[in-house]
Amino acid sequence: MSDFEKVVDIRNRLRRSWQPFFSRFGRLTPVQIAAIPVILSGKNVLVCAPTATGKTEAIVGPISELILENSSEGLACVYVSPTRALVNDLAERLLEPLREVDLRLGLWTGDHHSFSPKLPEEFLLTTPESLDSVVSRFPQCFKTSRFVVFDELHLVDGTCRGDQLIVLAKRLEALSGSLKFYGLSATIKKPEEVAGRYLGKATCIKVLGGREIQETIIDGGSIESGLSEVIKDFRKENITKALFFCNSRAEAEDICLKLQAHFEEDRVFVHHGSLPRERREATEKAFKEKRFCFCVATMTLEVGIDIGDIDAVVLIGAPPSVSSLLQRIGRGSRRKAQMVVIGVSKSTEERKIFEKLFEQARKGDLEDIIRSPCFSVGVQQILSMTFQNRNKGLHVKDLSGVLSVLDIHEDDTMFLVSHLESEEYLTISRELVFPSQKTLDLADKGLIHSNIGNAKGCEVINALTGEKLGEIGTLDTHLDSLILGGRLWKVSKIRRSDILVVPTKGSGGIVRFVRRGKQGAFYNLLPRSLREKTSC
Repeated sequence: MSDFEKVVDIRNRLRRSWQPFFSRFGRLTPVQIAAIPVILSGKNVLVCAPTATGKTEAIVGPISELILENSSEGLACVYVSPTRALVNDLAERLLEPLREVDLRLGLWTGDHHSFSPKLPEEFLLTTPESLDSVVSRFPQCFKTSRFVVFDELHLVDGTCRGDQLIVLAKRLEALSGSLKFYGLSATIKKPEEVAGRYLGKATCIKVLGGREIQETIIDGGSIESGLSEVIKDFRKENITKALFFCNSRAEAEDICLKLQAHFEEDRVFVHHGSLPRERREATEKAFKEKRFCFCVATMTLEVGIDIGDIDAVVLIGAPPSVSSLLQRIGRGSRRKAQMVVIGVSKSTEERKIFEKLFEQARKGDLEDIIRSPCFSVGVQQILSMTFQNRNKGLHVKDLSGVLSVLDIHEDDTMFLVSHLESEEYLTISRELVFPSQKTLDLADKGLIHSNIGNAKGCEVINALTGEKLGEIGTLDTHLDSLILGGRLWKVSKIRRSDILVVPTKGSGGIVRFVRRGKQGAFYNLLPRSLREKTSC
């Protein structure tokens, strides 16, 4: 069958969802032609393709059609994306086409609770941690679920968040009884293995290729000289909109200030995880709308939220992996056949790393994901599952059956339960496990659903406006000035848990943020003997 015949067949099968999801694009992409018939046939599917290839519509369009064919009430599709920003972006992208086919969309994240457990929308958009919360609190909502989508799997696979998703998939199956699973990912090395972990038996659809990489590597020697070369290149090539990636928040702040010495302050933005959500969202909106501007970011903008078309991507230092390189450079020049990339190396050794990364990227030679049991996720899930079943309790064997998907064996599960009972997080009655009051109190505060290690920093507040500017990692009483949000601030008062500042001009100031540990948030609840065996 030719591609034209395939498209005609797909259009005929998507009787109600074709118009809202695909007609405005004028054509189907290769990944959509490959994926849609397989999804309509009722199989689990993992779609691996480069960025900006229409993967989301390839999944949501046919799922909508299947929901409309079986017009049962209640929640039908759970769509899980790794960040709140991506959930917000997807909501904006999907709300109108879903509305056109009379399907409702609800959100459940730390920022938005528009999902209604009493009258559930057909689609739920959420993050892994928020899914854990809503499953634990309103398990009855998921009895009507038929489809589960895991977005951007390459960002979480091999991490504690990925392991949490693996367990949540099994918990959703237990609630619904009949689910189809779909995964979306950029190119990954072993898609069949990834599919097996998250989706069960699944068809892997791989669309190879992508746009040509046009890179320039600048031997900066120093950041200042490297940036000067970048700016010369911008003016020569008429580049007016670029995204800079740095490997740390401190470096992102430093680069932002240095760029502001060459451009107007309101044309240079900074974006990282220590800034408040409102500030990050305002930056995303401004960067998307302005034509002449630059944004300096950490990995917070690696994922595919819509920030408009970008002329070039600048890498300050080599990314940590080939996957990260591909994710970062894929953000630029989306409407062109080539990805324009400028790498700034700070040494001869770093230049060699850059060259090797670009060589591997062209070959599709991605790094292996090293896996081992993540016992801190085991602790987190034991607390979450017992909270979900707080009235009737759970048998240890039921807990063990779920945690076995993480290669946590029954003996280790029993050991964890016994340890958590001794630490007064659980109670055991007639062989059933219940959450203790200590765990119920943590659940009331929403503290049992995330295993992301997150050391608390010191909040910085604008003394003139009361605006929260972000967090830094020090309460040094000798602190005189600091850099945050791409600006220099003079410290006016240091209090017990926050710092009051006022805007100032000049140079200097510290850039110091909280160090994020590698261990999961529940690592400290592990017995000592298991800490040595865990990957998080």
